[in-house]
Amino acid sequence: MQVKRKLQLAAIASAMAGLMVISMLLVALYHVDRAIKQSHIAGEIVNEAFERSTFREDYLRIGNERAKIQWFAKHEQLGRLLRTAAGTFKDSNDTRTIGKMIHTHESSGRLFSAVVENREKKNANEKPDDLHRQIESRLTTQLAMTLYETVLEARRLHVSADRRLLFTLHLAGVAFSA
Repeated sequence: MQVKRKLQLAAIASAMAGLMVISMLLVALYHVDRAIKQSHIAGEIVNEAFERSTFREDYLRIGNERAKIQWFAKHEQLGRLLRTAAGTFKDSNDTRTIGKMIHTHESSGRLFSAVVENREKKNANEKPDDLHRQIESRLTTQLAMTLYETVLEARRLHVSADRRLLFTLHLAGVAFSA
């Protein structure tokens, strides 16, 4: 009877240890998957920002109407991506970073709209050409700064996601090696 009881206890302990390992593995996989998604989102934000920059430059260089339309489309797409990021990143530092990015994103929309408006007024000859060039120069400089800020903030998100991924993998390695 005593041997049978010991075998039953050993089987129960083994089953509980197995369930614990499986649950730890599932938690680790969840956190790894989430960190990978966050890293992907941060990378996509950088890509969208640079694509938007390319359309901006095309519009500024030759006044291409299609480039203007594509810029606004990319702007909307980047806005959706930022909203997705806001729902994915839960850390308070990341939330602040995304808040800054959303503010910068809104600012870039207003700046590009101002560039377009300035170009339309220039075509209507409402102001001297020098004034239009000065206004456009200042607006495009500010737009370039918003791109720089967006990329910097996205880099912070990317580093944060990578740090979280490494931490999770380290914890999982420690837990499973013990």
